[in-house]
Amino acid sequence: MADVKISSLSNASTPLAGTEVVPVVQGGVTYKTAVSNIAALASSGVTSVGMTVPTGLSVTGSPITSTGTLAVSYSAGYSIPTTSKQSEWDTAYGWGNHASAGYLTSATAATTYQPLDGDLTAIAGLSGTSGLLKKTAANTWTLDTTAYLSGTVAIANGGTGGTTASTARSNLLPSYTTNATKVLAVNSSATDVEWITVSGGTGTVTSITAGTGLSGGTITTSGTIALDTAYGDSVNPYAAKTANYILAAPNGSSGVPSFRALVAADVPTLNQNTTGNAATATALQTARTINGVSFDGTANITVADSTKLPLTGGTMTGAITFAAGQTWPTFNQNTTGTAAAIAGGATNQLVYQSGSGVSTFVTAPTVTDTYLKWNGTTFTWATVSGGGSGTVTSVDVSGGTTGLTTSGGPITSSGTITLAGTLAVANGGSGQTSYTDGQLLIGNSTGNTLTKATLTAGSGISITNGSGSITISASGGGSGITTGKAIAMAIVFG
Repeated sequence: MADVKISSLSNASTPLAGTEVVPVVQGGVTYKTAVSNIAALASSGVTSVGMTVPTGLSVTGSPITSTGTLAVSYSAGYSIPTTSKQSEWDTAYGWGNHASAGYLTSATAATTYQPLDGDLTAIAGLSGTSGLLKKTAANTWTLDTTAYLSGTVAIANGGTGGTTASTARSNLLPSYTTNATKVLAVNSSATDVEWITVSGGTGTVTSITAGTGLSGGTITTSGTIALDTAYGDSVNPYAAKTANYILAAPNGSSGVPSFRALVAADVPTLNQNTTGNAATATALQTARTINGVSFDGTANITVADSTKLPLTGGTMTGAITFAAGQTWPTFNQNTTGTAAAIAGGATNQLVYQSGSGVSTFVTAPTVTDTYLKWNGTTFTWATVSGGGSGTVTSVDVSGGTTGLTTSGGPITSSGTITLAGTLAVANGGSGQTSYTDGQLLIGNSTGNTLTKATLTAGSGISITNGSGSITISASGGGSGITTGKAIAMAIVFG
């Protein structure tokens, strides 16, 4: 069948009979199963849900063994900064140890630093871009651009003795001669550096092969070894497995997950009643009427509809109107007998059946604006009189109470009137223009309207709203796979 929205579906008869079909996910694949199969497995459930949080946070209300609320709060002395604040803190941290940096922490601390005086003011007012600061008088400073040093600074004077990087390295490092392929290291007495030979194996890698769970093939020159896209628990649990098996911990104990058959202990207690009328019902608790026939589920019924023509044929009453532009098949009629030229007729005559097997002819009129009129005995031609006349000068459209608006009117010569807006529920619309993931349209008796709502998870159930989908899963409580528990259900709306 074609994809339909859940809001377009009719309500199911309740209580459920157990033969209804719902989707289940097994091994990442969605299958269908009867409601009774799920109900039969519901023999155990989650009895306690706890929560742990990282350092800096604390939790109250844990564990929950029936109903309750888990509340998370900050521990004393902790907070969670915004992204912008964290960036500012990281920048300040990069400045070094603030405790020993000498920042002013009070007004009195300024007495230990150079106050803003004539010297600092003069220095700040210098306009040059290079040179040495030179004081020439009280509160008077200049930038001295005289070149006092020239040439190459010798090693003995703290220089490199060279004018290029290559010469400087040659002057400062031990001799390169006979030391090819060696590395520079501190000598054994830790007083200088020297060239040493690094011992170790030599050779060339010629081939690397990807092992189990890896991809990339055999590499002989260059390439990348990566995990297989389907790599998962164990070696490769997502390869072909036995049909209807699930990935779960051992039944009844903790351990490494494996693919095995679903057992009753895997299914949590769902929010249904299997101990009342629904588990053993043979009849509807309240009978329903189907097209006027009462039905309680104990026996088949025959539904009759006097407004429909049976497939075997029947008698129709009233006029039948066919839409314009219909294509008709070729009927098995005789066009070579009296049907082609009705006996007794003449040119410009109309015929009607005035009695059983009797045809009566009416001669077409010669006067315009006449119509065929029945006088109680026969048809006669009558002249149209007293009819209205006039010219339409303006046409407009109103949306009324439908919620729709119009534009383009009134039209006084030619044009187009356009409808816009949202059709109200009372006029067959939804009354909505936008939705969030997981929202459904639900009937609301207050105001006889439709209301957007989302599913609420019950005990032991988690609900994940996606784009065009709702996934209902059994929550295990805590991280990892709960012992003996593994089931997922998904509802997908077209």
